[in-house]
Amino acid sequence: MEGRDDEEVVRCIRDGYPDVPAFEVEKRQGWPEIVKEPGPDLKAPGRIAPGIMVDANLSPEDRWQAISDRLIRHNVQTPSRIGPAGIIINHDPRVGIWLMPGNNSQGELEDFVRRLIPSSDPIWPRAQGYIDSIPEVERKFTSKKALRAQVHAWLATRSRPRLMGTAIAAGDLDTTVPIAQCFVAWLCRLFG
Repeated sequence: MEGRDDEEVVRCIRDGYPDVPAFEVEKRQGWPEIVKEPGPDLKAPGRIAPGIMVDANLSPEDRWQAISDRLIRHNVQTPSRIGPAGIIINHDPRVGIWLMPGNNSQGELEDFVRRLIPSSDPIWPRAQGYIDSIPEVERKFTSKKALRAQVHAWLATRSRPRLMGTAIAAGDLDTTVPIAQCFVAWLCRLFG
């Protein structure tokens, strides 16, 4: 996981589904730490299945290639590309890779969470409008982080403003939507 929000989202999805096997969630300090050397994670005693979850950002293909290259250096045979259901590589140990939001699309954790906001939610368009109405010269965030600001503006309107993960646990976000179900299925395949 790249950070605290990723860790909390995964933990709350795991805890919300009794069919998802128990597993430990480890947070890393961003992409550079995750991609620099997967060897220790692959060789840790008793490790059954390390899962790598990172943001695809602007290029899921480039992210996948960077991860694949490092795994190949450790004799892990990887497919040429990642599919929409993530990847599970049968190796010893089994290895899973998920690129947020949905493996084949650009984006990050907030793009995934945005898809969990109920489609009928009346506040979401207002949160988007609020963030979009801030003049560029007054913004403290770049235009590529506008969705992140919109998601957090929406989260601030909950009865108890909270982080993305705890919004899942509170039922504010819909984890029955297809992308969430696909992620849950990947977790079950990886850790089951």
